[in-house]
Amino acid sequence: MSDATDEPLLVRAEAVLSRTEDCRAPTEPETYDGLRGTELDREIGEIDALLAEIDGGPAVTVARLEARLGLLLCVRFVLGGADEDRVRAQDLLAAARQYDVLSERERDTTRKQLIVLLARRLSGVMRDPSEPLDAATVQRMMRMGRPGSQGLHGYAEDIQLLYRLAVEAGVAEQFPDPVRQLLGTLDSFAAVRMDDRESVAGVAEELREKSVLLPGPMRHVMETAAMLMRDGASSPASPGSSLFPDPPGARDEGGAEEESDDSGLPEFLALLEATLPQSVRSEEVPALIDRLSQPDAPSSSRMAAVALQVTLGMRTGNLGHLRSALAQLQNVAVSDEFADEGQDLRLRGMLSILLMLAGETGGSLLDTEAAEDLLEGLSAVPADGDGGAMRVLADCLRVQLRLRKLQETRDLAATDQLIDELHDFDTGPLTEAGMPGVLGYTLGYAYLSRAYLSGSRADMHQAVTHMRDAMESLGGLAAFETLSDMNAVPVHGLAALLGSDPEELRQGLRRTRSVLGKPGVTFDFEVKTRVSLAIGLEILHLRTGDPDLMDEGVTELETACRLLPPEGAPDAQSVYWLYASRLADRAAARPGTAPAAE
Repeated sequence: MSDATDEPLLVRAEAVLSRTEDCRAPTEPETYDGLRGTELDREIGEIDALLAEIDGGPAVTVARLEARLGLLLCVRFVLGGADEDRVRAQDLLAAARQYDVLSERERDTTRKQLIVLLARRLSGVMRDPSEPLDAATVQRMMRMGRPGSQGLHGYAEDIQLLYRLAVEAGVAEQFPDPVRQLLGTLDSFAAVRMDDRESVAGVAEELREKSVLLPGPMRHVMETAAMLMRDGASSPASPGSSLFPDPPGARDEGGAEEESDDSGLPEFLALLEATLPQSVRSEEVPALIDRLSQPDAPSSSRMAAVALQVTLGMRTGNLGHLRSALAQLQNVAVSDEFADEGQDLRLRGMLSILLMLAGETGGSLLDTEAAEDLLEGLSAVPADGDGGAMRVLADCLRVQLRLRKLQETRDLAATDQLIDELHDFDTGPLTEAGMPGVLGYTLGYAYLSRAYLSGSRADMHQAVTHMRDAMESLGGLAAFETLSDMNAVPVHGLAALLGSDPEELRQGLRRTRSVLGKPGVTFDFEVKTRVSLAIGLEILHLRTGDPDLMDEGVTELETACRLLPPEGAPDAQSVYWLYASRLADRAAARPGTAPAAE
């Protein structure tokens, strides 16, 4: 290229660079008053023409033109949303931010514009994590998480790049630690092959571990996704295939168009709603149950429907949901789907839990006895065998039922034998499932039963230690968070009776009271929570002598009695008795007053 032709090109290049020097992609397009429309199109066309003509020219000029073209295309994408502008802008800006021939200021500008571009794209698919989910939203979220290298839209890679840019800019340290940990899993997630069981299981475990400190709803979504990924990795079907469906129109290796497989989404939504009520749009729930309960649905789908129906029955007090779930399990029981030992264990475990719930939420003693028979009928696990997490859960439930009976018979020796059994349990399966606190809670309950029989403070200390550890462990899982919060008062109340600081009990009361404001709390659960609060307030009154605490306790019990259904409930008698007892205590403490007359 001769000097005669070089100069006009370089002059034109400097001119367009000068004219667009102050142009930046807006973070708020509605307030943008810079270059746009035909004027912006003209500048983009001019730089395109210059780059075509200047091939082989000065490297610094070419680099500056490419960076500026990426910036202007970024502006046009933010204002107009054309995907071809985004793709070109992202390629140009991503390359330009690493050009050594550019100044540090120019590279910094390029990096910031790339951040604006990525943030703008991702903001279009993000949602408020507090809003209930539906199938379309979940499907979009799952596709977002699947890498572009696997045929999707590349959102996962964009999130990776955005995080790398934050690291380069030195602002990544400002992100909350759990967010940084979760973003650190993106490399693993982008590299995972959905047909590689070991790879899927590994990523699922990493996802579960690192999502633990996220806000409740988002954490619960991540934990449920991790659980399904882990379960899918151990199933005969292709792991992860139905949870991360292909987009409509995706093509296989031979070029043939494939149908989108969303078979895992209803199960995912059902488990979300069952373990965190009101996380799914209420109008979608009946259709979920109907689809998952079809006779030709996989057993895992029907079990998810059962779990959802149990939750609905508990939440609404409608025993029809519990009866439907029981009928579904009975239909499964007579089929040969659960012939192998592992599936039989799952069925028996679900049946026993369902019958226990039915017995304690308006059913009968026969339900509870049927649950006991099912649990006692479980075959023994060989000494070198692994019954899995469900087996340990079933055994924990069986121990708790036995302990209730032993409190009635006051058999201390048999209680000690059960405690020894619990200490011998293999904790591995529950730890792998993220639920070691279940065994800890059962141990605490066992020592509390022993303390009831022996009157030993040492046993009470053991009970408090195990239950406190279990409460914190289970509180790390979104599905157990509410249960853990409800148990804060009983655990801290026991500790207060043993001499701990009353302030700990006050904190426990605040934590347990927070349960009442959570969505989906059942009438039965609220009654139990208010009774726990009343007992905790009584203990705090004994420790501090504050008379106002008696009034608070009476108010909680009055509300609990009002919540009981007119047809009665299994706990009704004990709630009314406790209410009357607290009224009598208050009357004795304040003779001659209106409360005493009541």
